[in-house]
Amino acid sequence: MGVGEVLVQLIQHTSIPVQQVALKAIVCAGEVEHEGGDCLGLSGTNVIPAIISIAQLGCYLNQPVAVEAIGSLALGSDAKHLKVVIPDVLEFLVHERDEMKHVAAQALLRLMFAGDDFVITACQHGCIPKMIDACWRATGLHQYTLLLCLQRMTFGEPHRKMALQHQILPLLFQSLQDWKHMREQHLQRLVLAMLLAYPSHVKDAFLQESPARRTSAICQMTQIALEPGNPNSASAEELLEQLAPGVLG
Repeated sequence: MGVGEVLVQLIQHTSIPVQQVALKAIVCAGEVEHEGGDCLGLSGTNVIPAIISIAQLGCYLNQPVAVEAIGSLALGSDAKHLKVVIPDVLEFLVHERDEMKHVAAQALLRLMFAGDDFVITACQHGCIPKMIDACWRATGLHQYTLLLCLQRMTFGEPHRKMALQHQILPLLFQSLQDWKHMREQHLQRLVLAMLLAYPSHVKDAFLQESPARRTSAICQMTQIALEPGNPNSASAEELLEQLAPGVLG
């Protein structure tokens, strides 16, 4: 019996601590898996249904670890078998527990980078409207992770149009209102890049915002554009030129 088969048996064990040890072994092996190969020998085992069972019906403590394990498996060379978990991970995004929402977003992000077919599968299961809806209620790192997922899913024109139909631009303008978190340059870069991906629609969406929100957004972008040494200055200038020509003089 190989290591992978033993781990599956331990995940299915009646002891909660034993389950957790097995799940954490998969999580910890994630970075090694990222280098290629199947270091735990999980290929060909029933590890995926075993983990999903814990995530859905397992003990309170082990549910988020199980979702985290799904994300770790997405880093492996055998990730193609994980497309079946996408509907479950999407359900965890609206879980009653914030911890489950957070680990689900992180797992989904890793799944989206496992291949374009994962993006297609996620969109077929209504991922884009669910993600946009979740983003409206999220803040901080959780919102950043969700936005990264959305950016990955909207690289292609059809999915970008789908996101436009589900009001992604008002969501991005809302993100600009968060002065506290928009001080972080990685979030600035992400939001500005996503807005610039809609050159034919961004101005019309901007004009539909309230005067107060438009003023706030312009102030935010102006601050980024004029901040010395900010690597996002050029993107902010480009967006300002589209939305409010001449504001920088």
